[in-house]
Amino acid sequence: MRTKSVKAFVAIHAVNLRERMVPPLSNPFVLGNLNIGTMATSTTSEPPPELHSLVARLRKAIKKVDGDFVRKLQVDDGLSTYYSSTGEMMEKHVKGELQLFLFTSWCRFPFYEADFGWGKPIQITPVHLILNNTVILVDTKCGKGIEAWVSLDKKDMARFQCEPELTAFTSTSQG
Repeated sequence: MRTKSVKAFVAIHAVNLRERMVPPLSNPFVLGNLNIGTMATSTTSEPPPELHSLVARLRKAIKKVDGDFVRKLQVDDGLSTYYSSTGEMMEKHVKGELQLFLFTSWCRFPFYEADFGWGKPIQITPVHLILNNTVILVDTKCGKGIEAWVSLDKKDMARFQCEPELTAFTSTSQG
């Protein structure tokens, strides 16, 4: 993890806008994605947040994405303002001033019900995680668990895989 010139850490979680629109788009309407990233930020001038604090910040940010938020995106320059600030954030990330952590959940999407003529899928996986510090949550096929697809640099992954608080509740496999 780069920390030499990093001034802030940002956790971004993708939020499905379909159910937050007024009126909500129906679930059978599954053509394409409709999501937006919500953010929780911590600067290096403050102590790093504990995991529960980061989760609380993300939950608070997600709750702000409601019908009023979506309406504001749709009028005036709401969406272009959002993308402009996102572009500035990405520029800071490229310069090494900002460290991003990306989260998304594919849970409760009916991926295992899809059948394109070959039968239903055996396993759902992201094709290729090209960005480090990314977590994608996916329901297990049996529906009784959640898989976390995690992408980190080699050093952070080695530490992550040995973290006792995680290994007590997880199983890992390497491909």
